[in-house]
Amino acid sequence: MKGVGAKFKAKEWSDGAKIATQALFETQNFMSPDNKVWLKHIGGYTGYIELADALQDIYRVLSRERDEELGLFSTVDSLLDAGWVAD
Repeated sequence: MKGVGAKFKAKEWSDGAKIATQALFETQNFMSPDNKVWLKHIGGYTGYIELADALQDIYRVLSRERDEELGLFSTVDSLLDAGWVAD
């Protein structure tokens, strides 16, 4: 696990936000007209995972502003642990 939020543990999202994020990735029921799965970070960042990556269980978070990689996570749990949830 590496990237923005990989060591961030000051605050946490609600259980509901975490469960909704888990369910979204488990069911792959993405509503994505722009081919992106949008995420928000507990520290105020916004990012996305390309839909093609999400469908292959690749959790590579890219910056909303610059399209640069913010983190690559091996599981949804590691994504959640790093402070990211579906937006």
